[in-house]
Amino acid sequence: MRFPILILAILMIALSFFPAPGPENDGVRNFLPSATAQDPGETNSTIVYPFDEHFLDYPNYQNLTATLHRLQAQHPDIMKLYDLTALTPSGCTQYGRTVWGVKISDGVDTEPEWYNDPDEEDVVIVGTHHAREWMSLMVPLYYIYYLTEFYGESEIDNDGDGLIDEDPIDGFDNDGDGEDNDGDPNTTARMDGYDNDDDGLIDEGIDEDCVEGLATFLVNHRETWIIPLLNPDGYEYDRTISQPGSGGGWRKNCRDQSINGGKRSSGNGKFDPDTDGVDPDRNYPYAWNRNEKGYVIDQDGVTVTSDSRFEWDNQYRGPDDDYDDDGDSYLGVDPVSGNPIYDPDGVDEDWWDHLDNDGDGLIDEDKDGGFTEPETQAMDELMKKLDIYDENDTTEYPEGYRPENHDLRSNVVTGISYHSYSALVIWPWGYTYDDPPHEPLLRTIGERMMDITDYASWKDEGGYKVSGEWGDWMYGAHGVLAYTLELNTGAQGGFHPQPELIIPTVRMNLGCNLYITEVANKAKVAKESMGEDLDLNFPEFVYRQKDKKVEDDESYDIELRVENYSNLESGSLRVWYRVGNGEWKYRHLSDKGDGVFKGKIPKQDGNSRVYFYFEGKDVRGIYVYSGYGEGTPYSYRVEKGGLLSIRWTDGMVVLAVLAFLYQGKRKDGVKKRRNGGID
Repeated sequence: MRFPILILAILMIALSFFPAPGPENDGVRNFLPSATAQDPGETNSTIVYPFDEHFLDYPNYQNLTATLHRLQAQHPDIMKLYDLTALTPSGCTQYGRTVWGVKISDGVDTEPEWYNDPDEEDVVIVGTHHAREWMSLMVPLYYIYYLTEFYGESEIDNDGDGLIDEDPIDGFDNDGDGEDNDGDPNTTARMDGYDNDDDGLIDEGIDEDCVEGLATFLVNHRETWIIPLLNPDGYEYDRTISQPGSGGGWRKNCRDQSINGGKRSSGNGKFDPDTDGVDPDRNYPYAWNRNEKGYVIDQDGVTVTSDSRFEWDNQYRGPDDDYDDDGDSYLGVDPVSGNPIYDPDGVDEDWWDHLDNDGDGLIDEDKDGGFTEPETQAMDELMKKLDIYDENDTTEYPEGYRPENHDLRSNVVTGISYHSYSALVIWPWGYTYDDPPHEPLLRTIGERMMDITDYASWKDEGGYKVSGEWGDWMYGAHGVLAYTLELNTGAQGGFHPQPELIIPTVRMNLGCNLYITEVANKAKVAKESMGEDLDLNFPEFVYRQKDKKVEDDESYDIELRVENYSNLESGSLRVWYRVGNGEWKYRHLSDKGDGVFKGKIPKQDGNSRVYFYFEGKDVRGIYVYSGYGEGTPYSYRVEKGGLLSIRWTDGMVVLAVLAFLYQGKRKDGVKKRRNGGID
């Protein structure tokens, strides 16, 4: 009996020095596929993300269309293509092309057409209003790649330095291996779009290891609409007359003015660069043609104009509406001739400016121009699909601001229209020097994007005034916190930068796209409450994880502290959890008072990993999460109980017990032998 027990004790001690079977690489959330690291000699390359290789040159319209269809086929559950021009009267652009709208959100393959989730804030990002501004196409396209390619990914070492997520997208070199752009070793390098060390690379080593889980979070909790190429006809034409590094180029679309009713068109149905084309970003009806009405004056009292009524001008805004939209111009019949009589002052007399200009009790019902082009009509149709019509809404808004019941009630909260060049961040108003009602909030968000890009403010730089542009329309007609970002500088190539500047530029402005998408929920509350910033005491979760492993006969105890818990909707706090790649489930946490909440995750089978995060609802209607929710969950390991799970401390205890039993058994045997034998 001595030897079997002794051998068993030795075996248990040996086993106690080895961990119980379980997931490999404990402590690192690598349950999802990892990307291949860069070769050691390439860690400073600007090409660090798997989709960077697609941004070495500018695509044409055909390549872009093929790319969007390929990405939709690869990610059908989160990306859906919409033909926006199919909603317009012409059904396409002048030359039969499509303005593609990309919707990115979870479950798009199973939801109804044009479905808009009321619990997920919408964001709209637009590129290439102006044909020659090639880089403005690349930034939205890069965001499409980022959201789709990194969805479901986690903790990838993109730059191959052995660290995870240490250099996120924020415009700065967080891990200290990037290009120095000021010569000061005591300051943090940042992206600036220049080759400061003369190595042939631009902004290498900066924003090179992002938090991939953010993509998962934004896809699951936002509805992001991206229109990378709003002006495909003009873009394709400019590609035939321009090249990287060249100035000038074509700005407008390619509409034949004979179709638009222009007076100087050749009328032959052929494109004529001397007379044809409309500037899409002067063709929105809000504050259209304000300059000629004397609304916009500078400090010296001189009318400023940056749009034009002349068809041959680069900033031609399109023809007048010349239509009595509200039907109030009819005066009767001429008793002599029998012809109808119309009052010319009753046509186009109530333009879009949130005022009742004709005193009929209606607001903005008889526009004077705008939306004459399929490109801007496509934007209009998209926003109609995303608007919220609530006839019973009695919310009080700033005086003279809200023209319709649905104004300021759009599901779209934030938006960016990309242009080039000037390295500037712009927000409303564009048509007047007066500040909009949400100026403090607009400035707060705008200044954060200035921090990311190191761009300046259009307002602070004394930028010229415009009429009929996208930002004023988005904000004025739909209440969207809308921004225009002017990419790059003249020294960086102006309208047509060299291809090597594409990756630094798109990655720099990726930070802006991520930011306005992430803060859309808080911005919604701030906008509707007329808050001046995003610091509105939203609930925040403070969790310090103590245990990283439990046995399979144990539940997992949770204690969570919530700051600003008075703004947490009662009963809304949940812990979401899943085992491995299984289905997410949830349990409510109990309020123990003073912002402390407790709960348990049920027992799980051994040899598994459990992931969890926290979700609650603010009393003002938005959801808040720990970290990036399911994109960056906490985790712990469940070990299988029993013999194989014993550690060395347990082994020593077992050894002592066995030794005691062995000694007792040995003494009994001696006594029995003394008494005449063993049973």
